[in-house]
Amino acid sequence: MKNKFLLYIDILGFSDLVSSEERVRDLYEVIDSLNAHDHDVFSTIVFSDTILVYNKKPPANRETAEYIVWYATEFAEDLHFRLIGKDIYFRAYLSHGEFDHYTLKNTECFFGRALVDAYNNEKTIQSTGLFIDEKCLDLLRFFDTERFDDKRYFVYLERTF
Repeated sequence: MKNKFLLYIDILGFSDLVSSEERVRDLYEVIDSLNAHDHDVFSTIVFSDTILVYNKKPPANRETAEYIVWYATEFAEDLHFRLIGKDIYFRAYLSHGEFDHYTLKNTECFFGRALVDAYNNEKTIQSTGLFIDEKCLDLLRFFDTERFDDKRYFVYLERTF
């Protein structure tokens, strides 16, 4: 298992969304069209109301790590803009740590400390948007942040503000 940057996105209010098949299908169309699927450095896993985006290979140097964090943040930004006006919100957490993803004959397998940390952190935040672990903060380019608590930062996805 290798260290990866993991963007964990939780669609909020999904249990209410499923009462409208049309809205859920529209949401999945949005998710299916995200820029993250087209980038050869990243892999994406979607299950129910959760989207995982991670780099396939560990970064070779700091410059590559900055690139990965930058693009992972842009993927959250992409989702943010595509959901405007749809009354659908998300909370995302960008973390770093061990993560593995592979497919057996009939099962897609994914696990690791980065996933557990992202899941646990995301669930404790009572807000929407993207939050970043302090371990990733010094690698973030082009986005402003605000300290959220002692180990997490809120990322402003509206760069024009």
